Amino acid sequence: ACYDRALALDNSIADAWNGRGYALAALNKYDAAKDSFQHALRVKPNFAYAWSGLGMIWNVSGRYDEAFSACKHAAELDPSLAQAWFHMASALALSPMPIADASDRTAASCLCRAVHLQETFRQTFPLPPASLLSMATELDLPLLVLRIIEKEPSISPSQISSSTARTISQARLIASIIERITSIAGLEEADRELLCGIVNLLNGDPMRAHAHLEHADTLDENRAATQYFLVRSLANFCEPAEKEIAFALDVARKTRVCAPPRNTEQVYYSALILDFAAHAAEAQETLVSATDHLPSLYTVWHILCRLDNPLQHRMLSHILYLESQKGTFLKRGHDRVWRTASAPRLMIESANLPEAIRLAAHFFELSNILAAAAKAANSAAQDY
Repeated sequence: ACYDRALALDNSIADAWNGRGYALAALNKYDAAKDSFQHALRVKPNFAYAWSGLGMIWNVSGRYDEAFSACKHAAELDPSLAQAWFHMASALALSPMPIADASDRTAASCLCRAVHLQETFRQTFPLPPASLLSMATELDLPLLVLRIIEKEPSISPSQISSSTARTISQARLIASIIERITSIAGLEEADRELLCGIVNLLNGDPMRAHAHLEHADTLDENRAATQYFLVRSLANFCEPAEKEIAFALDVARKTRVCAPPRNTEQVYYSALILDFAAHAAEAQETLVSATDHLPSLYTVWHILCRLDNPLQHRMLSHILYLESQKGTFLKRGHDRVWRTASAPRLMIESANLPEAIRLAAHFFELSNILAAAAKAANSAAQDY
């Protein structure tokens, strides 16, 4: 009613049209809210809040591609606008089909960015903590759930669902693993920071991961694994990473030309850096010496598939021969069907915690590739 009175006095006030849109959306009057946001944009075309509001309405209406595009434009106009990133996350999470405009962004990375901005900048329209909590739970980001709980004391127990409570318990176990890493005797500080960064990153808190990985970087800037996860920590909450990628590429290329014997982990993560930076052929060449390191071989196979190289079939045959002996990432049941192995768990009782973390890091980096490999193996005519 107040916005209506303001607009009756002067209908050229974009903020009034925008505020009216949010008020109407809160009343579930979405068509009227859409009209208000569109009117605000006719008055002020570069109004980030109105673009974000319009994206919110498209999300509610099931028009996820349009929702993502509107909110992406809002974030380009105002990169600190947390709600634009939250509604991008919603569009990516709700859309039944991949969104063409999304590039490498994921629902998880956009949500992490929204949480980071909510903590960092004052927002005219702050995000409801319960909404952040609900989406973080649905996306299985336990450490992000715990972070939201810690940062938002206003959340009451009645706002915490049973599934969120289970996620919080899981997050506290993971936090205890991170605490244990910091107390392992004989572990180099650079290793400790890298492992803490990996655990945070794999379990949904790239902000804390980035802090650990930056420290690891100051201790050993030539370690490819540190550079790779540092860049990934930025990508996982949508921070620009051009300088970090350029430095990581330099480390990766130095690894390529070093004389053998070469460290397998160093070579593997160097290749992941090259592939992440869209140098697929160079990544493949980096891994040419891999003969039985399955993460490296899977990465080569995936690159060969993307390059439509016929060698992909021979590579898959070789991988499945090794898997039939090791069963590390794929397993073949009595029905002779290939399936992905169970994901390694970072259990606090693990006898060799650093190795368990590295194995989990390999597995989660490979998860999409493994699913594609299992499908390819089962559809192939050849009996591996």
